[in-house]
Amino acid sequence: PTESVLDKVAVLILREGGGGASADRALRLLRTEFVDWNEVRISRPSELARLLAGSAKGSAQRRWHERAKRLRDVIDQVYNDKNDPSFEFLLELKPKDQYEFLAELDDLGAHNAAALVQWLAGGDHFAHVPPSMARAAHRLGLVESAAATRVRKELAELVGKDRLVSLAGHLTQLGELAEEQWPPALAELAD
Repeated sequence: PTESVLDKVAVLILREGGGGASADRALRLLRTEFVDWNEVRISRPSELARLLAGSAKGSAQRRWHERAKRLRDVIDQVYNDKNDPSFEFLLELKPKDQYEFLAELDDLGAHNAAALVQWLAGGDHFAHVPPSMARAAHRLGLVESAAATRVRKELAELVGKDRLVSLAGHLTQLGELAEEQWPPALAELAD
C-alpha cells in the first residue's frame, strides 16, 4: 500500500530481516502515528523502534531500532540534499541515474537501490542491471553472460514481471558480497 516513492523506500528498509507483512504493518504505524515523513526524520530511532517493535523485546527490538535508524538517516540525507524529505524527484530521472543516486545513500544499500529502481520502472524487463547483479546472475549460472543486456533479457524471461523487484534486490546484494562470503549452498551452486 505505497502511495509515494518514500513509502517504497520505507518498505524496502523495514522488510529486511523480516517479511512483507511486518513491513506493511510498520508502514501503516508510521503513517498513523506521525504527521509526515519529516516528523519521522526528526524523531529519535529509539522512539521509532518502540513503536515499530510493539511488544517485541530483546533482539527483535534491536533489529527494529537498526532499521528505524537507517530509515531516518536515509530520509535525512535526502532532506539535507534537496531540502525536502521527498523522493519524488527520482521519477524524473532515468533508471541508471536513479540507481547511481540511491546507491550513494549511506543507509539504503545497493540491493535496495536496485529493487527500488525496478519497482519504479514497473516494466517486464530489468530497468537497470548493476554490475554486481550481473556478476551474481552469471556466477549462479542463471545467464550465459554477465553483459547487462543479456542479463536484462534472460533473467526477465526466467522469472516474470512479478518477481523482478525482489530478484533485483537479492542478486545485487549477493553480488556485493565477496565470493567467500556467499552462503554455502549458493557458493556450491556457483562452483
